[in-house]
This record gives sequence, C-alpha cells and structure tokens, in this order.
Amino acid sequence: MTVLEAACKGLVNISETDSPIIPILEPATGQLSIEGFVREHLPSGGGQPIAAGPADEFFRRATLREEWHGPREHKRTEQFAKLRDVMYRNLEPVELIRAGHVKIEIFVLGFDSAGNIAGFRTNAVET
Repeated sequence: MTVLEAACKGLVNISETDSPIIPILEPATGQLSIEGFVREHLPSGGGQPIAAGPADEFFRRATLREEWHGPREHKRTEQFAKLRDVMYRNLEPVELIRAGHVKIEIFVLGFDSAGNIAGFRTNAVET
C-alpha cells in the first residue's frame, strides 16, 4: 500500500451524499495533462463542464473544525489534513478539478517525482 493509498483509506467526502475518497496512480506516459487525464476518466466521456482551481479549496472545507464537531468529525478533519500533507509533500502541482453540475466529479491530482499522475477522486452532490 502506498503512502497515498494509506492516507485515503476510510475517508469519505461529505456533501448531500457521502462518497469515498478513491486514490489514483496513473503511470507516466508523458502525454497526459491533469485536465486531459480527468476528461478521459469522466463517466460521460468528458462532455461535462470542467473547472480547475487550487486544491486548497477542497482541503479548506475538509479540514475545517466546527464548534459542533464531535470526536468522529475531529478524526475525519485530522485524516484530511494528513492526506493534504501527503499530497503537498509528494506531488507538484496539486490541482483541484471539478466536473459537472449538481452531481460533481472531484479530482485532486498532481505529478509525483516519476511523472505519474497521482491523487484522488470523489463525488459530491450540490443542489
């Protein structure tokens, strides 16, 4: 199990639906950009609108501690903070790509030192 897989293990993205955090490691081909990789891996074949942004947008929400959080929520925010740290230590750049409307495909990806695309994907429902 890679460090990235271990950091993703058991994590769930909470939105109007709960979706697992699925690690990604795509061997280097030297031909794919991160956006190109995302387009190839979308269920609709890449026909959805895509928006790119800083990965901090995803991690800021996932690691935010709220006053009402209990032990389970604190554990989840700590796990997301560890995942963020693993990604920023091992990938360059770390990008957030969101695809779709309402049902959103979320990818947080970067390149490792060998040129592989690595990170994770999840879903969110936003109405």
